[in-house]
Amino acid sequence: MGGLVNTNPRLRASRQLAKASGSSKVSTPADLCVASLDWTSEGGEILLNGQPFHLKGVSYFGFETPNEEIASCISALPSHAIFGFLRNESFNAVRLPFSTALALEPNKKVNANTIEKELHDLTVLELIGNIIDKAAEYGILIMLDMHRLNEDFIPELWYDDKYSMDDVKEAWDNLLTAFGDRWNLFAIDLKNEPHGVATWGSGKAKTDWNTAAEELATYLYKKHPQYKGLVFVEGTQLASAKHHKLDKNNKWWGGDLEGVQEFPIELGSDALNKKLVYSPHVYGPDAFVQPYFEAKNFPDNMPDIWKKQWAFVEEQTDRAVVVGEWGGRYENQDKIWQDSFAKFLVDECLEDTFYWCLNPNSGDTGGLLDYDFLTPMPKKLALLAKVQPHPTFITVKGSDQYCISPGAYANPKCDKGRRLATSNTV
Repeated sequence: MGGLVNTNPRLRASRQLAKASGSSKVSTPADLCVASLDWTSEGGEILLNGQPFHLKGVSYFGFETPNEEIASCISALPSHAIFGFLRNESFNAVRLPFSTALALEPNKKVNANTIEKELHDLTVLELIGNIIDKAAEYGILIMLDMHRLNEDFIPELWYDDKYSMDDVKEAWDNLLTAFGDRWNLFAIDLKNEPHGVATWGSGKAKTDWNTAAEELATYLYKKHPQYKGLVFVEGTQLASAKHHKLDKNNKWWGGDLEGVQEFPIELGSDALNKKLVYSPHVYGPDAFVQPYFEAKNFPDNMPDIWKKQWAFVEEQTDRAVVVGEWGGRYENQDKIWQDSFAKFLVDECLEDTFYWCLNPNSGDTGGLLDYDFLTPMPKKLALLAKVQPHPTFITVKGSDQYCISPGAYANPKCDKGRRLATSNTV
């Protein structure tokens, strides 16, 4: 006599994903316990309580999309399976995109068509809060990313005819009022991929992203003192007039930071400047075929291009540089590009990144999960394990103790001598 067969593909997917990635929770030994978390950007890297934080991040999209289904994976799998998978693959941070339009309606009910009944019929803030808190259970950090103004497309500027800078501030106000004191909200990405008419250091207030980022960041830190995390500022598509070292048409949205040479971000105080992280986006041929991908010396030509566009910033400014997006299908020429980029990140001590993306339904890149929202992509995961093999993890003990497992550099030459003391407690 045959037993009962579960025909629900979502539940089967959840169980198979958990099996593929091991148990849903992983214990992490703690080396240093502290009463509070102090995030800074110094010496060209992210520091947590004065010690290097080794970041392994991935973007998890959905809140910015027209169907407003949180992140698409949650519609197919319960959140514990997703965060269990990420933790077991040693990811310690998730970049969570959202739209200004959505954040301006915090009490709006969101269409969360998931198998988790607790997520049904929730407001925007309730749903985002649920994801942040679920991530915290697995020791995973969150970075909120203002990805779009509305749900239709990525705008060139941080405002348009419908949404003003004041609207953008209000959207951030709503989120930071609700979540600014969450221990695992460690960063905010002010605006996704400025491009097109966006400038850096031109002197034009309507298009200069660098001065807009300064205004927005200083406003938010003043308005929300409970938020102790970092602020990520992306580049533009165009450099300032004095620093066009490469053809302006051969750069990525949000990917050019040449303007920092002449116009670094200034937040008005040493304390705030130490909260700043520069965050370029960098892609390969799966996203768009740039002329330098067809050069005879590809991919050996790429490191010089990356250094000119953005990789110089750490040494010049003393601030961390974290690539906020990179990825692709990891096939054919794109595989060659990603392998070369991964080596560059490790060689240049730039291994702290956010990969795009977890979700499989990103049209030009795919994800870390295959189209069944179930099967991990082992080749991509192996590549990311080389880039960041030993991430830092935080374990919460009680209500006032954060225990830090330090991690390590992929490249030993990157170690600048900072060490976590062992067996310390508050």
